[in-house]
Amino acid sequence: MPNLKSSRKESVRVQVVSAEDEYWTAVQRLKGTFEFFEEQGDAHGHIDGDLQDAIEAVLVPLAGSWERSDVWFHNQDFYGNGVRSLTFRAVDFPWLSVVSLQKLLVGDAARFCISVVLFDTLEVGSKWVSSVAILQDQLVVTPSALEMLRKHFGVET
Repeated sequence: MPNLKSSRKESVRVQVVSAEDEYWTAVQRLKGTFEFFEEQGDAHGHIDGDLQDAIEAVLVPLAGSWERSDVWFHNQDFYGNGVRSLTFRAVDFPWLSVVSLQKLLVGDAARFCISVVLFDTLEVGSKWVSSVAILQDQLVVTPSALEMLRKHFGVET
């Protein structure tokens, strides 16, 4: 598993997967289990809501508000599965936010996953481009997301 090393001091482990279905399999395996999140009880909704607010505090200054946006969408559906789902138009995802987003996965939110799925547009019928899953101690990326990390984050593997 490669490590991404930036000119900054961060080093992030990266698991590269070949396709979208392999991506979701890895996310399910690496994040907390449904049982773990059920054990959080009523607190889970509060933890999830706090994480949602923290994610938006990172991304809104970089990408604008997601409401009525053609750039990104923050899925507000609550499934209790520990995945905060973001959808971005691929050309607009702020890659430098990855480290800041990963730093949100601490304490009660440590077993959550921030999944970023990138499409060519946010219109109906748009084409999937790539995905990056941000977990507390690693990233799961498709090959094109790895290339984007290299390009935008200034990393080496």
